[in-house]
Amino acid sequence: MEKQKYRLSGFISLVMLVIWSQFMSAPFVQPTESDADLILFYRLTGEKSGSVWTYNVATGEETRLTPDLHNARNWSPDGSRILISEALRDDGFPDARLLVMDGDGQNHRLLTDSYDVYPGTAAWSTDGTRIIFWGIDLQVVVGQPRWAIYDVPVTGSPTRRLTKHTARNGGLAIAPDGSQIIFTQDGRLYKLPANGGEPTTLDVPIRIGLLSWSPDGTMLAGTGSGSLGTGIYVFGPDGSNLRLLDTDGLAGHVSWSPDSKEILFITDSAGGWSPTLAIVNIETNRLDTYHVGEGALEPLAAITRAVWSPDGTQIALTGRYRENNPYDSHTSIYMVDQEVTYLQRLTDSELNDSVVQWRPRP
Repeated sequence: MEKQKYRLSGFISLVMLVIWSQFMSAPFVQPTESDADLILFYRLTGEKSGSVWTYNVATGEETRLTPDLHNARNWSPDGSRILISEALRDDGFPDARLLVMDGDGQNHRLLTDSYDVYPGTAAWSTDGTRIIFWGIDLQVVVGQPRWAIYDVPVTGSPTRRLTKHTARNGGLAIAPDGSQIIFTQDGRLYKLPANGGEPTTLDVPIRIGLLSWSPDGTMLAGTGSGSLGTGIYVFGPDGSNLRLLDTDGLAGHVSWSPDSKEILFITDSAGGWSPTLAIVNIETNRLDTYHVGEGALEPLAAITRAVWSPDGTQIALTGRYRENNPYDSHTSIYMVDQEVTYLQRLTDSELNDSVVQWRPRP
């Protein structure tokens, strides 16, 4: 039975390789090196799968970079390459392997083997030479702890396991100077040398989920709960100076401003659809909230994700248009200014578009 499964997976992989080869020869328009403001996004082009795209803010041009069954992960630190994941079938099955490609969709390279590790959360090393990711070890018997943190060079060399196996995965953040990794496991925080070694526990009395490191490397932010309450916590890389930001208990996906002074987030809500975009100032604790259906966000019914532009003057977000049923209409990419005084619709494909990341500036 196992041999039949592997033969089938191998056949599917061969089919996907043929499809990819045909796609790479297709006459798609490619972005140039002068395209500074590119937004990476994912478009749901099938029932349960999609493809990777970029949007040029200056020209309004959309560029398709992959065929279906691919998902966008993130840009490399210098904005020259993109980490993507690939599924082997169109039924919502988890992404099977990681690849890197140039920012124009060319020169793809396979990083992980779907027979060995299924990838989860992944991040680039600061120097852009490696990918650090949570993965499921497929060589471990089902029912045993199988999650671990792995390291793989972008040259496609064999993966290296950095941590012991655990029952579940968690958050992952790499220091801007590339020296260490902070990760969560079962709600607890751990610190790990970037080149591997024994992880040490950070004495932080909260349960943390997703993590994000400030660009200046002085703080981390994460959504969690503890004796101070539930919301967004910030703390030093050693676990010191822990404090709960005044976010009215709101907690969702967080994005640091480029100057490390503000955190952009959406409110946490059932089903992932949020009614509120929020910005909290780290120094003054000032909280500004912007609600869909009001002000500049009046045309929107819900928001799912928001990210800063590289210069901190713009925000790209995924939203649903208010005139449609918020749970039965397509999502588009929108842009607002830092003060959220205007709203500009960027994509309108009548498919589901989801913003991933603004292209970093070298």
